[in-house]
Amino acid sequence: MIESVELSNFLSHKNNIIKFDEGITALIGHNGAGKSSIMDAVMFSLFGDTARSVNRDELPRIGENQAYTKTTFKIKGTKYHALRTIAKGVSKRIELQ
Repeated sequence: MIESVELSNFLSHKNNIIKFDEGITALIGHNGAGKSSIMDAVMFSLFGDTARSVNRDELPRIGENQAYTKTTFKIKGTKYHALRTIAKGVSKRIELQ
């Protein structure tokens, strides 16, 4: 189960931590509010890719040259953190704790 997603300078997000409760979560907001960016952050931190067809250079927020995403999740009671940092289109730091 995903517990939280942290985004820093990632797509439209400056610095956000989104925490999820147990059960089903719905992301609701206007077009361009950053709902899909949250899902992209999960995919990026875990797999290094997103669902959108953009160059990695376009993942940091406009005006920024680096970004990171961190997804915290539990599997069978064990907590994990997947963190991926990107700078100038290149993954610079990848951690799984």
